[in-house]
Amino acid sequence: MNMKFLFGVMLLLLVANKAQAEPLIYLYTYHQKPPFIVDKDKRQGLYYDLAEELNKISPIYKFHTVYVPRKRLNLMLTKRNFDGVVVGVMPAWFGDRSKQKYLWLPGFFPDRDDFVSLKTAPFEYQSPQSLNDKTVGSVAGYYYKGVNEAVDSGALKRVN
Repeated sequence: MNMKFLFGVMLLLLVANKAQAEPLIYLYTYHQKPPFIVDKDKRQGLYYDLAEELNKISPIYKFHTVYVPRKRLNLMLTKRNFDGVVVGVMPAWFGDRSKQKYLWLPGFFPDRDDFVSLKTAPFEYQSPQSLNDKTVGSVAGYYYKGVNEAVDSGALKRVN
């Protein structure tokens, strides 16, 4: 795990919660898909592992991962008494590209969406036009940048 990130989290929490008596820090996420959340009921996945690792190194705070739907998280962020940290997000996703609205820590896990194809019919993404006249299998309800737009324009068929 990125030590710079862990140090940043600890420093942020020490400063932000200095006056609070409650030692519980929520790690909020709205990503309910592997590997981030593998099984919500069994509390399995990278974000649960992150809370566990932070609990091992923090003598003061207890960390707890909580799944919250994105719309509810957006509402929670408008409250002045927001009581946690949002993990696994980027400034652009929250309208904060200039990093002025929220306090941002360094990233700790680079990820991306990839296409997987049959060896007998390889697919290599080059540009949005690469998707023309193709069919993609995806998880229902999830947004995939570029894929959703190609489906909406009729260039790509999506099977959930």
